[in-house]
Amino acid sequence: MKFHSGPRFGLTEEEQLAIYGICTSYKRLSPETQRIIDDAVQSCGGIYATALFEAITTRETVPSVAYRTYGTNCPIDPSGLAKRVKAVYKTLAKTLPVWQLANGDPPSL
Repeated sequence: MKFHSGPRFGLTEEEQLAIYGICTSYKRLSPETQRIIDDAVQSCGGIYATALFEAITTRETVPSVAYRTYGTNCPIDPSGLAKRVKAVYKTLAKTLPVWQLANGDPPSL
């Protein structure tokens, strides 16, 4: 599950919701913000970056994305994909421009 009520991934519910909303709006984001997400997915995903990108940017559940990788060159189990999702969320919590809003700065999306 990419969004969970209450604290998860070491992030508050609000932080999770913000990251989830931004990532599932990937196609509408600025190229700069898309690059930030792409970089996080590549650095945390490695050979599983394609599955990780799908898990992060769609409303699909982590297990359904993971199960679709079976029979491919890079199968990943749901728990392994969930660990990578956690790593991406933690990375994005540090790098997404939305966190500047907390200081009262205008969004740079």
